[in-house]
Amino acid sequence: MSERALILYFSGTGNTWLMADEIAKEFARRGVQSDLAALEQVPRNLDTAPYSIVGIGFPVYAWCFPSNMRRFLKRIPTAQGKRAFVFSTMQKSSWGSEALTARYLERKGYRVVSARAFLVVNNETIYYGPADPCDPWTSKMIENMKAQAPFFVSEILSGKGEIERNNALQVLASQLTGVGFDLLDGYLASRNFRILENCTRCGLCERICPEANIYESLTTPRFRNRCLMCERCVNFCPEKAIVHPLRRIPYTDIRYQAAGYRPPRLRRPTKKALEPNVDVVPELVTENE
Repeated sequence: MSERALILYFSGTGNTWLMADEIAKEFARRGVQSDLAALEQVPRNLDTAPYSIVGIGFPVYAWCFPSNMRRFLKRIPTAQGKRAFVFSTMQKSSWGSEALTARYLERKGYRVVSARAFLVVNNETIYYGPADPCDPWTSKMIENMKAQAPFFVSEILSGKGEIERNNALQVLASQLTGVGFDLLDGYLASRNFRILENCTRCGLCERICPEANIYESLTTPRFRNRCLMCERCVNFCPEKAIVHPLRRIPYTDIRYQAAGYRPPRLRRPTKKALEPNVDVVPELVTENE
């Protein structure tokens, strides 16, 4: 029976998607059929049985994987020796988040054959200001990342890849920084986003938010406190109308969108909540709606 791979990934502004797509293309060059699936569109009853290989990809936030990846790893279907691989995209260091992800998968019965981090340009907008996607240096960094896909896929298919085995201190540090990031930024700071006067109430930010953290976008977008800080809404707002008052973003005009990346449209935008102070999660929709 021919090999078939499932590549599950989360990508806020497109870097991880670029690598996932390149891995899928490399699989195809070697006769392996592969399916790409964005994490926020994966059904709760995910069936991995048709696949001989399962891959997990994510961006590194505060030296750890995003909280939605942690939740997914806890519910991913079990497997008995199914081959798996892990990859991340990062600006500097991941503190072995890939090995931590591999541990989650191994507990579910997967045989992780390779887990690697790939260096790419900074897409973080709120704190530091992102790389300019139009800069030739940005394109060079992305091409350098994608150029590593053939070697990575060779490792996966041969079953002789490398997994960085982080020590107990690194595991603890990675998880603590991840939880701290979720608490300080995702929970406490996420309500502080501001909407500028040039907002056209187009509803795109609510449509593409992976956590349903935005609502009432057809009047004035409002924010809950379950943000991933993926900055998808900030970077894909057509008017650059979403800012954070405590950060650098008001002073830079650059927004980061990886070339070719189109965030999935996840839900219909809302005009107002059904009842005051009620946490309403809009109905999920398909990509074509």
